[in-house]
Amino acid sequence: MLDGLVASGAFPNMETALLRALELLANQQAASQASNGVEAIEAMPERVYIELLAQRQNVAPFDASQPSPAGIWPQEQSVDDFLNFLADSRLDLFNGGSFANAPA
Repeated sequence: MLDGLVASGAFPNMETALLRALELLANQQAASQASNGVEAIEAMPERVYIELLAQRQNVAPFDASQPSPAGIWPQEQSVDDFLNFLADSRLDLFNGGSFANAPA
């Protein structure tokens, strides 16, 4: 259906047609929920700016020079220790763990 709308010239490209379809769907769902007394979920903006999101969620950038919050990472271990652990864990999973046994 979207291909036909783009081919007819109703939309300049597939992305624009899809965004419009999603917008219409969100409006329809919001209207349906409102009529049922259900609070509508706020639509996701087209673009999300990380600085604005952090401000809305009241979070600050991570400062590696400060102690980790709630003791998440032991101070005696370096970032290299963590990266090596991560690489080894992934290799173990790939070679014999759940990745190797997962259905294709």
